[in-house]
Amino acid sequence: RERERERERGDCPYICTLDKMNFYFIGLRMIHIVGLFLIFSSTIAAFSQKTPSFRQTYNVAAVPNKQVDSVGIVTFASKQECAEGEVNDESTKSSIISRRNILLTTSAAAAAYMTLPITPADAAPPMSIIAEELGYFPVTNKQGETIYIPKRVKRESSKQSIELAEYLNKSGAVMYGAYWCPHCARQKELFGREAWESLKYVECSPKGYGANANLCMSQEVDGYPTWIFPKNAKKDRVFSGEASLEALATVSKFPGQFKDSLEENVPPLLGSNSCK
Repeated sequence: RERERERERGDCPYICTLDKMNFYFIGLRMIHIVGLFLIFSSTIAAFSQKTPSFRQTYNVAAVPNKQVDSVGIVTFASKQECAEGEVNDESTKSSIISRRNILLTTSAAAAAYMTLPITPADAAPPMSIIAEELGYFPVTNKQGETIYIPKRVKRESSKQSIELAEYLNKSGAVMYGAYWCPHCARQKELFGREAWESLKYVECSPKGYGANANLCMSQEVDGYPTWIFPKNAKKDRVFSGEASLEALATVSKFPGQFKDSLEENVPPLLGSNSCK
């Protein structure tokens, strides 16, 4: 249903996030395929290696006629010389680890990991990515139902926006919105974190956290966001759609001065001004 609503509105966040999850899933599958190919190649290389390297580690005193480097490595010029110079005394021979055994052990461990099944859940992006793309993220309540919580407001509030929010709260102004509405999210960002905490908000979507759909219906809310100023005259009581803070200050008869030009890091416009 949410996907159909977004298709009707011409928005993309829900569908785009699903596409991104599919992209992650395909990417993980490709990584597994490449990994299996590398494991296969390494295994063949390990079995095809019939002789060890000419560089072996010996006790320095055991090979007096050979040039030994600072870490006790003796270099032989050929396989024959290597065989002739090999030290048979196990007590004087240092530990030698076969490259073949390393390859086989690593390949076996990697192969065991690569054969684990991949599910779409493994490819799901973190909650932060879901919240960033959609503007909200799903959670499960105590009744086992999936509800949706809007992402946190990121922008820092200005002094004038905090003063406006406190005035709107005291005057009884209420914003009605929906968790999935990008215009509601932008309206919140216009106020900023600190200012938004002072405002009264009613969630109208039944699937939203703390929803009160009946109150929204009783107030005849038909679009989001919708501002209701109970102390205003009837003609100025309802303000529909996303609004600049300066416009809200004017409609609510804010006693101070508010200038949108003083606001910094304002989120970009979305084209329209409301969600239906």
